[in-house]
Amino acid sequence: MPTDSYAPLRRPAFRRFLAGAQAVTLANQVLAITAGYHLYDLTHSAWCLLLVGLMSYLPIFLFSLPAGWAADHFDRRKVLSLTLCLHFSASAGLLALVLSDGPQWPWYPLLFLAATSRAFYTPSAVSLYPLLIEPGEMPRAVSWNSANYQAAAIVGPILGGLLLHHFGVAGALTFVGAGAVLYLALLPGLALLRHPPEPLVESLKDKVLGGFSFVWNDKAILGALSVDFVAVLFGGVEGILPMFQKDVLHCGPLGLGFLRAAMFAGALVMSFFMAHRPPLQKPGKIMLACVGGFGLCMLCFAASRNLYLSLLALMAAGMLDQVSVLVRQTLVQVRTPEGLRGRVQAVNFLFIGSSNELGEVESGLSAGLLGPVGSVVLGGVAVLVVVSLWAVKFPSLRDLPGLGPREKSP
Repeated sequence: MPTDSYAPLRRPAFRRFLAGAQAVTLANQVLAITAGYHLYDLTHSAWCLLLVGLMSYLPIFLFSLPAGWAADHFDRRKVLSLTLCLHFSASAGLLALVLSDGPQWPWYPLLFLAATSRAFYTPSAVSLYPLLIEPGEMPRAVSWNSANYQAAAIVGPILGGLLLHHFGVAGALTFVGAGAVLYLALLPGLALLRHPPEPLVESLKDKVLGGFSFVWNDKAILGALSVDFVAVLFGGVEGILPMFQKDVLHCGPLGLGFLRAAMFAGALVMSFFMAHRPPLQKPGKIMLACVGGFGLCMLCFAASRNLYLSLLALMAAGMLDQVSVLVRQTLVQVRTPEGLRGRVQAVNFLFIGSSNELGEVESGLSAGLLGPVGSVVLGGVAVLVVVSLWAVKFPSLRDLPGLGPREKSP
């Protein structure tokens, strides 16, 4: 494995990929904070936030597997261009709705359309960048790609808060559309270092479920995906941060932006640290311990009534969560055959994207019944229980010696 931590960044195509990915992540973060802030400000209802989460989750559930098949059978750059056009169309529709002072209900189908573009975008994007680098550069590339995402995820909510404060909802939505346009301009520069193999002749079942079959048979990957899924499903708080901002911590839209950015700030710090250190020894044990620490941080966040303490708890949670993210992403990238990469990444996104978006639905539902603080306490306890169970149920993850390719059975 190369010892040069910056080897992937020396490749122009990979740098362009990171720039485009950051533009889209910024746009998605601004859209998320704008939708939550605007619709909650109109309705003052946790059920409204639940519906926003549902509109974000349903396309992931419905389209992730077809998106993975598309990523394995078509030029991934062409798939990305179509998804970016869809993303732009959704943002333009929302902007037209705001400028015309239209009704509230069309926001939800347009958010569904934006999430559909994301469902098709992610498997193609994540399975594209390994073709822009040498295979030995993969662990470093995973760290830099993750750091790039975290940087945009930090800036995005704060930028969204600033845009909302100074330019209103219309200004924020204009920025959302600009992100897709910028990435479209960068796509022609993504020259492949090598080309994927020709798609195999497969049965319909293998075309649709090939990614699931691979993940199911690799118990280390299955354990890593499922523990992240359940932990973020119950422990995530992003969907109800507008309630904490307004009803618990009493801070304005800029405070909401900092709350949404805090976990990503912690994750960014951890990404840079991990990019400059040797590969983890006993990564499975470390991952499980960090997921448990994430649950404890959520309990601390629930107990806090001080904005700065809340930000600190979320930053610590982001640092711990990022370790599990890097273990999971590296494990998936280095152990997946190229011909299955898109479909396995689709399964990965189905797990993780579902946990984020469905977690917003769960948070909105539990907050509607228990209040925001009760919702987070319930989630933190659930994370601790899940980690204890997974440590017993998935010994292949717990005892994982390293993050190299899966050893073949004799």
